[in-house]
Amino acid sequence: MKAVKNILNVMVLLAVVWSCEENNFDNVDFVNSVVAPANVSAVFEVTQDNTGLVTITPNSEGASSYSIYYGDNTTEPEVVAQGESATHTYGEGSYSIRIVATGLGGKTSEATVPLEVSFKAPENLEVTITNDEAVSKQVNVTATADDALTFEVNFGDGSELVQADIAETASHIYSDAGFYTIVVTAMGAAIETTAFTEIDFEVTAILQPLEPAASPSSTQNNVVSIFSDVYTDIADTNFFPNWGQSTVYTPFDLNGDMMIQYSNLNYEGIDIGSAVDASAMEMLHIDIWTSENLSIDIFPLPGGVTPDDERFVTKQLVANQWNSFDISLTDFTEQGLPLDNLMQFKFVGTPAGETIFIDNLYFWKVATGSSPLIGTWKIAPEEGAISVGPGDGSVWWSMGAADVITRACFFDDEYIFGADGTFQNSLGLETWLEPWQGVDPEACGIPIAPHDGTSSATYVDNGGTVIVTGVGAYIGLPKVHNNGEDGMPVDNTITYDYVLSSGGNILEVTISGFNGGSEVWYFKLMKQ
Repeated sequence: MKAVKNILNVMVLLAVVWSCEENNFDNVDFVNSVVAPANVSAVFEVTQDNTGLVTITPNSEGASSYSIYYGDNTTEPEVVAQGESATHTYGEGSYSIRIVATGLGGKTSEATVPLEVSFKAPENLEVTITNDEAVSKQVNVTATADDALTFEVNFGDGSELVQADIAETASHIYSDAGFYTIVVTAMGAAIETTAFTEIDFEVTAILQPLEPAASPSSTQNNVVSIFSDVYTDIADTNFFPNWGQSTVYTPFDLNGDMMIQYSNLNYEGIDIGSAVDASAMEMLHIDIWTSENLSIDIFPLPGGVTPDDERFVTKQLVANQWNSFDISLTDFTEQGLPLDNLMQFKFVGTPAGETIFIDNLYFWKVATGSSPLIGTWKIAPEEGAISVGPGDGSVWWSMGAADVITRACFFDDEYIFGADGTFQNSLGLETWLEPWQGVDPEACGIPIAPHDGTSSATYVDNGGTVIVTGVGAYIGLPKVHNNGEDGMPVDNTITYDYVLSSGGNILEVTISGFNGGSEVWYFKLMKQ
């Protein structure tokens, strides 16, 4: 076992307390204001030699300097610049260290950091070791102990020691499943440490998907489906014809979502129930999950094809996730493969002997006159991505660079235009909430109905104008619609104007009429 390091790195993440005024979407007086520093944190380095020498390195977003109040009988703070550290010697005891971060314009944010200095060996060490429920061969370790600041884990496979704060989690992904001896060492400011040993802990691999693949969005009339719960598949298809293979076929049911499981894969075929003319299709879609990294050769096979005339495309599979591929059919036709009489599929795995799960195997094409909006969009995380003005090209208020940080929960909101005409706001666990929604001051929080993305919605793309219809459905800000800024559009319908650029990857949306005049809100979105 490696020697325990002398210096302990302790990261303490802090709740930030600040008194600065925040920008508000409803208030245009803060366009030129400077935002106080945010997300103050501090790194403690405590020498493990009974001296009580502590190195304090403060950090934040937007600060240029820090005043460090040591929390003992030292009366004057020590001032350090961003990126610099201060050292101080403490006796045994508990301390509250006050850090004041100063940004441009003199605005400040402050946080109080608890520090415990003890020269006793850690006591009452309790350790929890578990296999991760979602990541294959990942083990998570948590530890608590009195008089300890950090703990270090030797995972027993020759890898580097992993360190974490007491009560936090240290994680490691093993190369192989099996039994390992894990040693956890708790450390404080004392020379002495306390260790815990777990002998023959079993590391397990996740050998099957825990979540289904993403649901397809193409409509049935633009699809020829071989296997998918979403579409009508070609009848009488045989997913395990006797071709002399060593592969084992098992239908796999994941909470009602059926999949194809091929175990001990060397090669495997599918006999399609009737001939497929895919010459009018554009893409071949397939979702594949595997617990190991491997490559797979995908063969669509015409009737009567000889081995010398078979053509394939190779895809690399990443372990423990769904690998979704939309393969252009020109990748096959450019090799000379005809598509008007397909009768079979063949899959060859390298290396042989692994297990794969297949879902959503189908040919598809883009619907005639389909919308260029189809896909997932997010507000561009940049200054000026949102603005409002009188409609003459000038601006009353514009999103500032600091807002991209403070409103991170807003910039990860998704606006999803489906190929079938459906529209969805996907807001995740949090979004930006404002006073008109009953949240004052405005802040990140759990989405509030009806603007929480749970209702069904649709859209109509009229080329330069898009109409979104549905309870709580919106683009940009939920409050803004054609008749006001209260989140209550007439007939739950909002009309937006839009312009596409950068090859269809930038979407600039405007909406007017909300104040009964020519005023305009502007939103810039990026395709994901």
